[in-house]
Amino acid sequence: MNMNVIETSGLGKRYGGTWALRECTLAIPAGHVAALVGPNGAGKTTLLNLAVGLAAPSAGAVTVLGGRPPGRGPRWTASRSSPRTHRCTRTCPLPTCCT
Repeated sequence: MNMNVIETSGLGKRYGGTWALRECTLAIPAGHVAALVGPNGAGKTTLLNLAVGLAAPSAGAVTVLGGRPPGRGPRWTASRSSPRTHRCTRTCPLPTCCT
C-alpha cells in the first residue's frame, strides 16, 4: 500500500489578521524527495511548523504518516527525532553540550 508521508487539505495558518499559509493542499508519497521552494513569506516554514506540531492550523488539516502531528512543543518534537530542530541559544564550550 502506498502511503503519503505528509498530506494536507485546505491547510492554513493565520497570525492575527494575516494569513501566513492559506489553502495549502499537497501529498508527498513515501519514498519520494520533495523540496519547498518559494519567495520569502510564502509559508514554507509555517508549513513545516504545522507538519511537526509546533503550530496549530487555523484552517484545514495536516497528517504525517497517517496521523496528526503531536503538538507538544519543540522539546518533545526534538526528543522524538523530528526532522525539525531548534537552535540552542546558550553559549556552550562544546558544540554537543546543548543536546
